Amino acid sequence: MNWKPNRWIALALGLLLSPSGMLYAGKAKWAIFYFLLSVFTVLTGFILLEASKDTASFLGLLNLTIVIISSTHTFWIAKHYQESAVRPWYSHWYGILLIYLAICAPIFLVRSFLYEPYRLPSTSMEPSFKRESQIIISKFGFGNYGAYGISVYRTAPSARLSRGDAIVFSFPRDPSMDYLKRIIGLPGDTIEYRSKRLLINGKPVLQSNKSDRIAQTHHYDIFTETFDEASWNIQNDRDIQGNEFTITVPEKMYFVMGDNRDQSNDSRYWGYVPETAIKGKVIYSF
Repeated sequence: MNWKPNRWIALALGLLLSPSGMLYAGKAKWAIFYFLLSVFTVLTGFILLEASKDTASFLGLLNLTIVIISSTHTFWIAKHYQESAVRPWYSHWYGILLIYLAICAPIFLVRSFLYEPYRLPSTSMEPSFKRESQIIISKFGFGNYGAYGISVYRTAPSARLSRGDAIVFSFPRDPSMDYLKRIIGLPGDTIEYRSKRLLINGKPVLQSNKSDRIAQTHHYDIFTETFDEASWNIQNDRDIQGNEFTITVPEKMYFVMGDNRDQSNDSRYWGYVPETAIKGKVIYSF
């Protein structure tokens, strides 16, 4: 029995799930070409978002244009399809589904168990991480495996964390929300905060003084903090009086703070981060 793809189904598939329209029309090489072209423009826009939002917007528009062109191309191929041609296996619904599963499954597994990207919605970690910047976390060893809101597997954490590590965790008061903060206190540490200066187990966290201040903005002073071998940048709002406290971190808990010290909702206000809530450690940002 001769078969000819329906040009309207091909067009709809091309618009909704490009390049599935090309697969339905029996043109695997064109499907691969448009897929790789779309991936290239999406990844380029993702990388350039922080450096140049105009460029990223242009690439987003370009990707939309590619979808429209590929869908129109698919429509033309389906319309002129030779009925005598043999229908390839990947043009059937199960073939298209199998190909998409083969592509999506590795991505889901990588995001669930190894690395996952995030976009920061707030300024609480400035100056280290700007608002809307991208970060990638390492997840292996933290026992919180899953992606896209789907929990795959949970086990006891085995990864070692250090003071100064930036981590992503489920917000203890609302586990559906993910937070990014910096570890200041490990289990058993005593943390003191006086006049916007930190002491850990009685040892002061070194902070660049006024003459060595690395930057200054209209409202903020930006400093480098150093403790043992770790260092990170923070900023203090000159118009806000810092709160003072002394606490001891319980076992299997972590004390975290934002680098934007006076504009961060962190352990000072809602408590500690359980080790089981930690999803991963930041390894890259851009």
